[in-house]
Amino acid sequence: MSSVTVAIPTRNAGKGFEQTLDAIARQRTESELLICDSGSSDDTVKAARAYGASVIEIPPEEFSHGGTRNLLMERAAGDRVAFLTQDSVPADELWLTRLLWGF
Repeated sequence: MSSVTVAIPTRNAGKGFEQTLDAIARQRTESELLICDSGSSDDTVKAARAYGASVIEIPPEEFSHGGTRNLLMERAAGDRVAFLTQDSVPADELWLTRLLWGF
């Protein structure tokens, strides 16, 4: 299977973000974790780095839904990119594997 990047745009994701990060860490498919944070004032960036994520930090005024995702695509090392939102928690450890089956 080819390499994959899990990409997440964030801003002040809050304590629930660690559930998302933990669920990604438990995936059976190895992946790069890439975060683009647009000016969080909480522990979002610290939490992402604690889970081994590469973090791109941009000022809040540079955020746009499409532009930020394009930036994540440009910086992704994987052959495939799976986008999540900061509050999306994968249901189980096979989420990423199942997502990639179609490719």
